[in-house]
Amino acid sequence: MPPKPRIQIPAHVFVYTIAFIPGVAYAYHWYENAPTDEEYEKELRKNYTHNIETSREKHGQMSNFLQNMKDSNSDQQKKMDQIL
Repeated sequence: MPPKPRIQIPAHVFVYTIAFIPGVAYAYHWYENAPTDEEYEKELRKNYTHNIETSREKHGQMSNFLQNMKDSNSDQQKKMDQIL
């Protein structure tokens, strides 16, 4: 009869450990090879410059609109009064 092992690992723990190994390996690989923040920002600027500019323009327009809505003497407020 073979000797009883000193350490017994339950079957479910063994299965979960084997299942998590690929995820942990990928996370380690990504952590070691991930681009730095500067590289990532450079890539985003290269690929999405148009979207960034459009977003800034829309933000400026919305800020201007809201500022004009606060001012009761603005042309925007007169237009809104005509519509309503």
